[in-house]
Amino acid sequence: MPTAGEITWDHCGEPGCVGVDLHELFRPEPNGGDARRCLAHADSELRAIALERLSRGSSLTFARGVAFSPALLTQLVGAAPVAGGRLQLRDADFTSATVPSFAEFHTIDFTGSSSFLRTTFEGRAGFYDCRFLGGALFDNAVFHGEAAFGSVEFKHVAWFMETIFEGDAWFGGLTFPVNTSFRDAVFMKQADFGKADFPADASFSQARFEALTSFRCSRFRPPEPATDYPTSFEGVSFRLGASFHEACFENVASFALSSFSGPATFSHAKFSQAASFLEVRFLDGLQFDNVTCGEGLDLAGTHYAGSPIALSVTARDAVRLAGADFSDRAIIDVAAPSIAMSRSRSKGGLIRAPGAELVLTDADVSQPLVVSGVKLLSIERANVAGMVLSSADLSDCRMAGVHNLDKMRVEAEVMFRAPPGGHGWTRRLVVLDEYQWRAARDRGGP
Repeated sequence: MPTAGEITWDHCGEPGCVGVDLHELFRPEPNGGDARRCLAHADSELRAIALERLSRGSSLTFARGVAFSPALLTQLVGAAPVAGGRLQLRDADFTSATVPSFAEFHTIDFTGSSSFLRTTFEGRAGFYDCRFLGGALFDNAVFHGEAAFGSVEFKHVAWFMETIFEGDAWFGGLTFPVNTSFRDAVFMKQADFGKADFPADASFSQARFEALTSFRCSRFRPPEPATDYPTSFEGVSFRLGASFHEACFENVASFALSSFSGPATFSHAKFSQAASFLEVRFLDGLQFDNVTCGEGLDLAGTHYAGSPIALSVTARDAVRLAGADFSDRAIIDVAAPSIAMSRSRSKGGLIRAPGAELVLTDADVSQPLVVSGVKLLSIERANVAGMVLSSADLSDCRMAGVHNLDKMRVEAEVMFRAPPGGHGWTRRLVVLDEYQWRAARDRGGP
C-alpha cells in the first residue's frame, strides 16, 4: 500500500482505494453518484468516458493507484487504439496500481513516458513484443510472481531501481538503452540476463541476487559518447551461482565490494578497459580462466574460499592482487607486465607468469607455492617457507627482513645478479641486497 506522501493525486472515495479520481480528471456533469470514483469503482457511464478517450489516443492518466481485476485490465488494454497492427498506450501511468496475476501485455507500443513506479504485480506478469518508446520506469515495483520480458525493446531510459522480483526474472536477449539501472533491485529467484545487450553506464549497484544468476554472453557496449561512469556491479550480493561466461565489457567495469556466496564463473570474459574487483569475496570457488583485459585488472583485497580457484588472465597493464587472501590452493596463470601481491596470503598452488614482474612484499607464502617464469622484485618481510622458485629472475629482488629464507626452494634456471667489479670480492652470484652493499663498500661507504 502506498504511503500518504506517495499519493499526489485526488483519489477515489472508496475506503482504502488510492485510484485516481475519474470525476476530477474528466469532470462530467454532476449526476449525484460518481464523485470521487476511480476506474475500478466508477459506474459504467464514467468508465465508458475514460475508455473512449483512451481509444482516441488520449494519455493513459487514469490507471494510477487502481486495483485492476483481470476483466478490467483486459477492458482497458482492449480500448487502446491500434496503429500498424500494434496497440498504442501513450504516457501510460500505472504508478501505485495493482495488476492481477497472469497479466500479459502483448504487442504494445508504450509511447511517451511509461510509469510502473511502485506497481504491485500480484502474480505472473508478462511483457511480450512490447516497445517502450519513451522512458520505462519500474522503480520500487513488486513482482510477486514470475516477471517475463520477452522480445521487449527499451528505446530510452529503463529503470528498475529498488524493484523486487519474488519470482523468476527473464530479461535474456534484450537490448537495454542508455541510462539503464537495476540499482538496489532484489531478485529472490532465478535471474536471466543471458545474451542481453547493455549500455556502458548500466548499473546493478547494491542489487541482491538470491538464486542462480546468468549474464552469460551478455554485452556491455562501448559508451557513446564517452562517459566517466563504469559498468557497475559494485556492492552486489550473489547468494548462489553467478555466471558471466563469455560476457563482454567494453567500458570500465567495477565489481568492487561485491560478494559471491556461490560458485562464480567469468570464463572467457573480455574486459576491453580496466576492471576492478576490489575487496570482492569469492566464497565458493572461482572460474576466472581465459579472461582478457585491455587495461589493468584490480583484484586487491579479494578473498577466495572453496575450490577450484583458477585465475587465468591476459592483461595489457598490471594485475593487482595486493592483500588478496586465498583460503584454498589457487592456480594463477597470468600474462601481464606486472603482478602486485604485497600482503597477500596463500594456501599454496601455482603462480605462472612468464616475464612478469612480481612483488611479494609482506606476503605469507608459508604453504607450498610454485612460482614460475617471473622476475621477482621483492620478498621483503615475506614468509617464504613454502615458496618454490622455478625459471625465475632474482637479479633485482629485494629481500630485506624476509622470513624463512632457508626453507625457500630454488630450482633450476633461477637467475641471480653478477657481483660488482671491485677488488677482493669472490666472483659468486649475489642477490640484489648484497650487490648494493658491495657496491657501496667499493665507493668507500659503510
